[in-house]
Amino acid sequence: MEPHQQQAWDFHHSTSKHAPPEVLNRVAAAAVAAAAPAPHSIVKLPTILSTQFGNTTPNLIVAKDYLSKQGYDVIAFHALGRTGGYVMERLVESGMAVGVYDVTTHELVDEVAGGVLSQVMRISIG
Repeated sequence: MEPHQQQAWDFHHSTSKHAPPEVLNRVAAAAVAAAAPAPHSIVKLPTILSTQFGNTTPNLIVAKDYLSKQGYDVIAFHALGRTGGYVMERLVESGMAVGVYDVTTHELVDEVAGGVLSQVMRISIG
């Protein structure tokens, strides 16, 4: 088999000696996690949702560091219209977030100017 060809993985007709190391590592990690004597506690922090794009990433990195030190959990959404800003806004409407750091506003600009990354339904806060 050539190095650039991928072998089809058949879970029904294979043995562990043919399993890729990545699969075995994941299975082992899942077994160890399942065998943990006590579940890990998760601290629920107030959540701030943010938009992100390549040109705003450095800004968001600084803001996330600052907000994390203030006790917030920051979740960034890649602002690509329906898959980014739209989903983030539905989470805002659901009450999941205590705030929004919307520094990547090109979805709104694209909507107004007819761009390709516009998102059909932008919420308004006010």
